[in-house]
Amino acid sequence: MAHGYVAAPNASVPLPCLLNLVCIDRAPQYSADDRLPIISACHTNGQEDQYGRCSIDVFGLNRQGLVEERAALLLELGVEVERIRELLIGATVLPAGAARDQLLALAGVWIQRLSRHGASDRRYSAVAMAFVHKARKNILQEFKDDLIAVTTSETIEAT
Repeated sequence: MAHGYVAAPNASVPLPCLLNLVCIDRAPQYSADDRLPIISACHTNGQEDQYGRCSIDVFGLNRQGLVEERAALLLELGVEVERIRELLIGATVLPAGAARDQLLALAGVWIQRLSRHGASDRRYSAVAMAFVHKARKNILQEFKDDLIAVTTSETIEAT
């Protein structure tokens, strides 16, 4: 027991999660799902990142309490995204004018507010950013034609 090391109970049994974290010079490779409140190890060429898996297991990143808190965050984000969708739906049915411009501006503010959840000092920012990234992409895809068509017709009418 020199140098404070503790011998494994059975040295012939490999202990894959007992990595020397001091010697590893990279961040754990794990990712957050945009729909599920769990963390999973990244895969490269079909192989699960062992450092990521070990980090998830050692730190208990999928403990029930953490999963429940991340689920609550995803529900909150879902409500915010639905609010944005409702504003954009309202904007697409309105004729050009101040009312529609206000709805579009308000939707823009709410979209910017979504980003605050992904700040590095916020809890569960990886989960939030995965959700926000996918939500923004979906919103753009869903409303791209409507908003571009409205903007293009106004530009044509103005000229």
